Amino acid sequence: MKNSFFLVLAIFAILLTAPIVSCSTGKISANSSDLEKIKIPEGWTKQPDNQFESITAPDGDLKIYFHKLKISKDFDFSKNSNDLWKIINPSFSYKEKRKVSPPSTDGWDKITQIIYDTPSEESKIVLSLLREKDGVAYINLVTSSLSTISKRGPQMSTILDSWKPESIKKDDLSSVKAKDFIGEVEKNFDSFLVRTKKDLNIPGFAIGIIQDGKIVYKRGFGQTSIKNGTTINSDTLFMIGSTTKPLTTLMMSKLVNDGKLKWEDPISRYLQNWELKDEKDSQNMLIKHSACGCTGMPRRDLDFIFQIEGITAEQRMREMKEMSPTTKPGETFQYSNYLVAAGGFSAAKSYYENHSLLNAYEKAMSDLVFKPLNMKRTLVINQYPYEKNSALPHSYNLSLEPELISTKLEEFANSVAPAGSIWSNIDDMLNYVQLELTKGQSVQNYIDEANLLKRREKGIKITDEMSYGLGLFVENYKGLNIVHHGGNTLGFTSSMFFIPEKNIGVVALINLGSANTFRSSIRKKLIELLFNTDTKAEEGISFYIKESNKSIKKLQDKIKPQIKNREILIGNYLSKELGQLKIYSNKDKLYADFGEFTSLIKEKKNAGKKRVFLLMSSPWMGSFELIKDGTNLVIDDDQKKYIFKKI
Repeated sequence: MKNSFFLVLAIFAILLTAPIVSCSTGKISANSSDLEKIKIPEGWTKQPDNQFESITAPDGDLKIYFHKLKISKDFDFSKNSNDLWKIINPSFSYKEKRKVSPPSTDGWDKITQIIYDTPSEESKIVLSLLREKDGVAYINLVTSSLSTISKRGPQMSTILDSWKPESIKKDDLSSVKAKDFIGEVEKNFDSFLVRTKKDLNIPGFAIGIIQDGKIVYKRGFGQTSIKNGTTINSDTLFMIGSTTKPLTTLMMSKLVNDGKLKWEDPISRYLQNWELKDEKDSQNMLIKHSACGCTGMPRRDLDFIFQIEGITAEQRMREMKEMSPTTKPGETFQYSNYLVAAGGFSAAKSYYENHSLLNAYEKAMSDLVFKPLNMKRTLVINQYPYEKNSALPHSYNLSLEPELISTKLEEFANSVAPAGSIWSNIDDMLNYVQLELTKGQSVQNYIDEANLLKRREKGIKITDEMSYGLGLFVENYKGLNIVHHGGNTLGFTSSMFFIPEKNIGVVALINLGSANTFRSSIRKKLIELLFNTDTKAEEGISFYIKESNKSIKKLQDKIKPQIKNREILIGNYLSKELGQLKIYSNKDKLYADFGEFTSLIKEKKNAGKKRVFLLMSSPWMGSFELIKDGTNLVIDDDQKKYIFKKI
């Protein structure tokens, strides 16, 4: 189970990509007209459950319960939540793990969430959510296995987003003219960036902005490294992670444009001997499916993060023979880096057949994207020692201070390159954004408008306001049509977005992993300044800092001072998917050596009966649990349990 101090905030973000829901029956019932407004995805069922009305996912173990009441002066959500859970289950005994109230959004007066402390071995989440509007409490209770919520989260968001009072009105900026960036907006934006860099302990970043066809802002902040780094500028290379995906689908679109590829071609047509666990799934998987997030293929990132050295792209693709979809095609949004890699490699092989997958992809990207767009320094692989003027990867430690992490860890992306290996800079990425804003016209005779825009067509629904196209998110934010993609590696974070109707495009590159709050605040603050609206960007940063500090303290409080009977842990283990693990003692401390990295481990106080150990070194910081199961150790990654057998 992933148990980082960001888990509470991460789950909250999943649920609040849409607002929250509420209802129930009997004395504590929402009225029927409320319930009729809820949009229920196909396969989900609405049914009475004890005294509550509930909506249940097709898997049967994700349930959303609903409740609505007028708020009295003595209203206590913690007590109310516990009482409601006891109505559902009289033996309910989970303790409150975290209670948070983030800045309210989308017209709500106040939002609060409670997450309960469940045993790690149960692999489940139990939470209560409250939204307040005009003195009325809208409460929903959610219980789910981690496996189901990880794949049904977007469908759940659709349900949640569809229940709200009619008094909730969202801002509509569609007809608002953006202010000129140069001048007062630039001054305020600069001040915000300087202030936020300090508040969030960001080592360094670079930002570029286009408005009305002109580059109006290019600036670097901080250093390439906290140790002997150089000053960052618009030429500094950063790893862009999943912001690689729009560039990969641009390469695909160029091949389609030139008649060398079809979106309806099977992936296996060019990627010979490629297959999934089920032959039918393999045959039905087309090039267009590789980047749509709509196939039901789950996320399996640990496989390539834990085994890096000597693994080729060909080997990585063969691993997919053991994988299969966990939801039906078109049913819900699931994000598979493996599948994007398969599609990207297949497209590249249609262009450059007689070469290895990685060489073919490098050649295709160079010939079809980098050179035509004059992306002079962008490259697929930046092997250490890095190219001149490259940023180094950093991660937070338990003091929320950045520290350098091994460059070796970032090589995980090389074997799935089309999904996230590219390195680029602000100068080059602005050329790409300019191509998008001009609908292909910034590069003469490069691509037809229809082939470029195909990638922006709304595909699988994530929330009522957001869909996924082909390697691009398409979102309606306060009436603005925003096309975007972000990226995360272990030591870098990136963001790219553009607002076509307003002719605005932005790129932000950051040399710190998990800097998602900073990334999102950049977009919010810029929209706030350009369109004179309240996005609560700075409130969100303050909330994040406060809750992160609380989470770290709670994590530290959860750690046992000593690991008893450590000798039963010491030894060698083997996982079929993740490889070897050696646990050893050094100077009274216990370490886990996975080959690619070594981490200090500590024992966690578990609400259940099994012993649980955390990886504590950066970049993990408690983000993975090793659950002791007999003589074996288990990593529970939601939809996949990885078993390390003692040998």
